[in-house]
Amino acid sequence: MAASMHQLVPAVIPAYACPEGTKMHILNLGTLTVDEGWLLNGANGGSASNPNPINKRRDLMLIAGLIYHPEMGLILFECGSTEDVETKWGSEATDLFPRGLEHFRDTNIPIYVHEEEFKHACWAAGTNSDGGLYLADYLKLDGTLNWQTFNDSQLELCTGLTLYHCPGHTPGLCIMQINLLVDGTFIWTTDQYHVRENFDANWAHGWLLRDYRKWMDSGKFIRRLQKAFSAKLIFGHDYDVATELIDRKSYYE
Repeated sequence: MAASMHQLVPAVIPAYACPEGTKMHILNLGTLTVDEGWLLNGANGGSASNPNPINKRRDLMLIAGLIYHPEMGLILFECGSTEDVETKWGSEATDLFPRGLEHFRDTNIPIYVHEEEFKHACWAAGTNSDGGLYLADYLKLDGTLNWQTFNDSQLELCTGLTLYHCPGHTPGLCIMQINLLVDGTFIWTTDQYHVRENFDANWAHGWLLRDYRKWMDSGKFIRRLQKAFSAKLIFGHDYDVATELIDRKSYYE
């Protein structure tokens, strides 16, 4: 069904809101505890006056979005971790890239991923060139997972819901914009911004950043998008921001 004119959202560019009946749930799927050096460039670094500072650590939330959309049914944005892990994981790099795709094997449920991310993940896992971050055990290429790739800069998945290619942290990272009729526009930044400081201070990642120039360019795009739609930002793992939104409402519409 074509979207009606009353579904246009207040923004500086024309855009439709999701249909009436859309609901967005913000899910807490567990906690990561990491060294801040992963998240913020230069964090925990020594200086002449303090060459060996005490390393600050931070709790991060594994955040996912569960959306009911009348045109597509249920949509899961991010898929969390495997079930056989501890709630507190420690600071190893592998812990920052949760896996959960085993739940979708042999279901024929489409898994959307940017082509650049899919190619990089397969290369990294196959050559062990990005060790621990992309693992072959959840990149099944045997037909049991219904991979759906796209290579455009944006993908209008359904009315009011758009994915945007924002490389930097990884080559094919995508953010999600969802325009809700009642609660307005939200942008899920995923790991472009792990925590609020990445956005507020334009503070790049630490050991997790791959391409600084592309990260900066993606950040400029997100800032323009946020301003155009007066959007609320949901950062990739910021515990305080996610907790505030979860506590405020059981779902957004």
